[in-house]
Amino acid sequence: MSDEYTVSLNELEKRLAVYIGRQRTAMNRNVTATNHKLAHEDPIKADIEGVMGELAFCKLLSTYPHDVFEISIRSAADGQDYGDVTMNGLRIDIKTSAYKSARLLANTKNPNVDILVLMTGEDGVYTLSGGVWAEEMYKDSRYDTHVGLRKPCYAVEHNELISPEDVFKTLLY
Repeated sequence: MSDEYTVSLNELEKRLAVYIGRQRTAMNRNVTATNHKLAHEDPIKADIEGVMGELAFCKLLSTYPHDVFEISIRSAADGQDYGDVTMNGLRIDIKTSAYKSARLLANTKNPNVDILVLMTGEDGVYTLSGGVWAEEMYKDSRYDTHVGLRKPCYAVEHNELISPEDVFKTLLY
């Protein structure tokens, strides 16, 4: 994959992501004791990496991360989750994984997002791996208990993702 779709966060951006990730985890614990993460991983680390991926996406596309800085409980189930970023009228849900060949995963169907994108990487260095339109992601045939995961979810295989080039074209033009 081309380096043009890889971005590194600076130390200030990483510290900000750690703060926001910890705040998100604390707020989520106040609402529910259930860890909704799909994989077997530390929920605080997952929240921090998720914020870093969101900041990296915004940095890559030169857009201000308004919604990333919002620390509140947003739920697709109650209709309050409008994704992580809005660009050119499209609402984008950003998912992050440390694995370069990761699947793009979603716990639940979110009718308020238009496209989901996958950032891969960790510790402040992330690559836009691609994306998928929401109507393609949320097909009933994609909902299952997939290998290596602890509960059912929607999944798109890495090789099925829209290319990073096409994600850029869709979001910037």
